[in-house]
Amino acid sequence: MTNPFTQTPSLCGPLRKPHQMLADQKYDGHKSIHDDAMAEGLGLRAGPIEGPTHFSQFDPLLFNLFGQEWFETGCISSHYQNMVVEGEEVRAFVEQPEKGARFVRIWAEKRDGTPVLTGSASVGDAAGLPHEIQQRIARLRPATGLVINRDLQVGQRGAVVEKIRMGLDQHMGDHYPFTLADKLKVITEPCTWYTPEGGAESPWGRAIIPMEMISVLLGST
Repeated sequence: MTNPFTQTPSLCGPLRKPHQMLADQKYDGHKSIHDDAMAEGLGLRAGPIEGPTHFSQFDPLLFNLFGQEWFETGCISSHYQNMVVEGEEVRAFVEQPEKGARFVRIWAEKRDGTPVLTGSASVGDAAGLPHEIQQRIARLRPATGLVINRDLQVGQRGAVVEKIRMGLDQHMGDHYPFTLADKLKVITEPCTWYTPEGGAESPWGRAIIPMEMISVLLGST
C-alpha cells in the first residue's frame, strides 16, 4: 500500500545521559579539551563528551532493523553539530527504511530539540552509498598546500597488517584513559553480548566490543 503521508515515521530511543570518560585524556603530556578546566579556558561550558559515545544509542535501533548483520558489516557516518556535556540528555533517531533497504539516515537531539549529530548508517558493502562523510567531502574545495597530511592519501594502508586486541581490563593508553570494563559499567545501552558471560550466547560464541569502542581500538595502534 502506498504511504499517503508526506513524512516517513522514524524509530527513536529513550533519553539517555551519556558519561564523559576522557577527563584524564592526555596528548603530548597535557590535558585535552575533554578536561573541564581546559575546555573552560577555551570558552566552553565543560569538557565535551567524546563523539563516538553517542553511537551506542543507535545500536539497539539499528539492530532492530538489520539484526546481527549490524554488528558484522555495519557502517555509521556522522557529522557532529553541538557538543554534549555530562548531565545532558540525548535521544537517538533512525529513519524507518523501506522493506529491504540497507541504508538509513540517523540523527540525535538533546531533550530540548538541540541537534547533536546528523548522519547515516548501513549494512553490507558501503561503497557507493551516500554516507554523511562522503557527501560532505564531495562538497569541499580540493585541498591544496597540505602540511600535516601531505604524505597521506585517502584509503592509504600501512606497510604491514597489524593485529590489535582489547582485553576487558586492558588500559588503552593516554588517549583513552579507561578500560572496556570501565565503559561497560556506564554505557548507555548495556548488551549481554559485550560481556564475557553473555558473549558465549552471542551468534559468534564470544563477546564483542560496542560500536563506540571501535575508535578506541583503532586509536591504540
